[in-house]
Amino acid sequence: MILEILKNIVIEAGNSALSDFGKFNAEFKTDNSPVTKADYNVQKFLKTRLSAIFPRYKFLAEEDCEPPDVFTENDYIWVIDPIDGTDAFREGIPIWGVSVGLVHKFQPVMGIFYMPCTNMVFYCDCDGKNAFENGRLIDTKDIQRSTNIFAPSDLSKFFKVNYNLKIRSLGSTAAHICFLARGAGCGAIINGHPWDIAAAMAILKASGGNIFSLSGTPFEFSSILSTNTQSEFLVASPDGKMPSFIDHFKLK
Repeated sequence: MILEILKNIVIEAGNSALSDFGKFNAEFKTDNSPVTKADYNVQKFLKTRLSAIFPRYKFLAEEDCEPPDVFTENDYIWVIDPIDGTDAFREGIPIWGVSVGLVHKFQPVMGIFYMPCTNMVFYCDCDGKNAFENGRLIDTKDIQRSTNIFAPSDLSKFFKVNYNLKIRSLGSTAAHICFLARGAGCGAIINGHPWDIAAAMAILKASGGNIFSLSGTPFEFSSILSTNTQSEFLVASPDGKMPSFIDHFKLK
């Protein structure tokens, strides 16, 4: 029941942003990344609605960050990206979404990612054992995965690439990870802040996948939650094993 309520809140938040979709209006933050009126409005809506249901839970949201030293291991923390893929959103490209993750003991335990333009909602149940796309269980036993690799658009600035199969960049870290979970790729190279990763990581792990450092060690979400910084480059895997394709990507 509570998961349905949370999904409906995230869907309502995403749909509320559609009136500003594709209008090119944006400010630019100190790191030169764009932020739109919709980012602020969606974030305010989510904080208001979630606080009413879970008044003791804390928040880490992209446009209004609490300092990470306010969090303790026992806290439940909503980690929110109001619009993951702001560039695509303002430019009228339909690959963007609202990302809401729940973190406990410094690890993502639940996530919802909703893409309004495609009416796709990815989520996992609250015990992290199952992942879903539009209500359909993502069953990895029945998935024949593609050979796509998802990667950031500026990949060539950081990596020398010797890979002959398809590399896709959709402009949304959460979308890359969620599409990977549902079988649309064999891996992803990602880097992001806690709000870029939290929800999608919970969904990926519930579907049987995981995220690793480039050296092959499992990624610890707490490493970026505690500093509120962008991660180093990471590798997302759909089957929980370090994918071999990474041997074709060398950091410059």
